[in-house]
Amino acid sequence: MAYTLTVAADIGSSMGKVCYTIDKGPPNEVGGFQRDTPRKGWITQANAVDEEKHHNLAPDSCTIELRGRAWTVGESARYGLHETRVRAAKSNTASIRVLGMLGKVIENEDFTEGNLDLRVLLPIGERKTFQQLEDNLTKALYEVRLNGIKPSLRINRVRVYPEGAGVAQRVTVPDALVLMFGHKDISIVPVRNRVIQTNACQTITGMGMIALINEFPCYINDELLLAEFLHMEAVGKGGLKRLIGEDNLDKARLNFEQAKKRTWRRIVQQLMLEPKMNTAAKIYVTGGSMRVWLPELKATFGGRLTFFADSLKSMVATYPDMQEPKNKEIKPRFTDSFLLMGGSGNA
Repeated sequence: MAYTLTVAADIGSSMGKVCYTIDKGPPNEVGGFQRDTPRKGWITQANAVDEEKHHNLAPDSCTIELRGRAWTVGESARYGLHETRVRAAKSNTASIRVLGMLGKVIENEDFTEGNLDLRVLLPIGERKTFQQLEDNLTKALYEVRLNGIKPSLRINRVRVYPEGAGVAQRVTVPDALVLMFGHKDISIVPVRNRVIQTNACQTITGMGMIALINEFPCYINDELLLAEFLHMEAVGKGGLKRLIGEDNLDKARLNFEQAKKRTWRRIVQQLMLEPKMNTAAKIYVTGGSMRVWLPELKATFGGRLTFFADSLKSMVATYPDMQEPKNKEIKPRFTDSFLLMGGSGNA
C-alpha cells in the first residue's frame, strides 16, 4: 500500500506556510496490514521567486525545473529588499510558489514515490483563477524536478480553496464573521453554518501589516525586517529597542503609538462598512498580524471576539516544535492551513 502525502499550502504575501501529513492506508482491519503512525510536519518559505537556478540554497529554498525552464523559490531568491506589491494577485506566482513549498516537503521527508493530495489557499477575490491553477499544478506535478528530485507521484486530488476555508470549519455559531489579518490585506469572511459566503467576502487591500509599516517613520527600508520589529514591539518584546537601541527610544515609542492609532482608525472605518460587523454574534480573528491589534480589537468588539484558542492548542499538540519560543508568534499564521488539514479543536 503506497504512502499518501497530504499538503495544505497557504500562499502568504510575505511567507508561504505548509502543513502536511504522510499516512499509509486505511485503519487496521482483521487480516490487514499494521497502519503506520502518520508523520506530520510544517514548513515556511520566504515569498521570493527568481527565474534562475540558484546553488548553495538557503534551508527554506527550492529550485524548480520544468519544461526547460528553472526557478528558485525562497530566501535564496531574495536578491534585494522585499517590497510588497499591494495590487499584485497571489495567483500570478502561485504555481511556482506551491511547487517550491512542496519541493521542500518532498526533500525533507525523502518522499520520492506515493500518492498526493494537494490543497491550496488563495484569496476569494481570485476565485476565477482557481480552476486554472488546479489544472496547471496537476500537469506540472507529472514533469517537474524539485531540488533535483523527480518524484513519482500519483495525484489523488489538487484543489484550490478560498482563504478562510479551513477556519470556517471551526466556526461554532450559525452566523459569524472571520477577520484575517495578513501582511498585505485584511480579509472579512462571513460564514454561515461553517460555509464561507463567497459573494459577501471583502478584502481591505493594503491595510495589513504594511499599513502600519508605512505610517511608522524609520530609516530601515527592509519591509520584512521592519515588520518583525514592529510586531515584537506590539506584543511587548521590545522590538524598537532592538531596532534602534537606547537613543531616541522614547520618541520612537511615541511615533509607534501614534502610527498605531492612525492605522487603526483607518482599519475600523473600513471594517465598519461590513453590514454584519455590529450584528454578528461572534467575530473570529486570526492571521499573522492579529496580535498587533489585540488591545484595539478588544476595545472595539469586546466579548464577541474569539481567537481559535483550542485550535492553536491542538496545533501545538500536533507539532510539538511549535511550542518553541521562536515559533510562538508564527502559530496564528498556520491556523487556516492547519484546519484545512482537518486539525481538531474548537474555536
